Amino acid sequence: MRIIFLKDCPGQGRKGEVKDISDGYAKNFLIPKGFAVLATPSLVSKLENEKRAQAEKERRILEEHAKLKDELDRRTFTIAVKTGDKDQIYGSVHEKDVSAAIKGKTGYEFEKNQIVLPGHIKELGEYTIEIRLAGNIIARPKIKLIKI
Repeated sequence: MRIIFLKDCPGQGRKGEVKDISDGYAKNFLIPKGFAVLATPSLVSKLENEKRAQAEKERRILEEHAKLKDELDRRTFTIAVKTGDKDQIYGSVHEKDVSAAIKGKTGYEFEKNQIVLPGHIKELGEYTIEIRLAGNIIARPKIKLIKI
């Protein structure tokens, strides 16, 4: 029997997969439990259209992130910090500080787990950071720390 999986079923198939399964297993377990439906030609074509639309959406997102990467790579973001006598920063600069500086200049907001700092930043100067975007796209903008 040919079925379409609606949910992941360990050892059998993944969501959206079309597969031939024994009649008894499909009729007695997969279909009644809501793991699968019978694969009719209309459902199969609908599934293929959804997969194409999803692939197109992912392609557009990757293009947008590639453009964002190019824009961020050219930028240097300035963060004003409080310092002591020897230009030592009180505390350190964190991912949320960098995110706030980027949002203030560009309007893009990043989660703190997307931003990777080069260790603990405790001195004034210019540093290169990494921002992990979709897929394997990594932007490397610079941040510049200045005194308040």
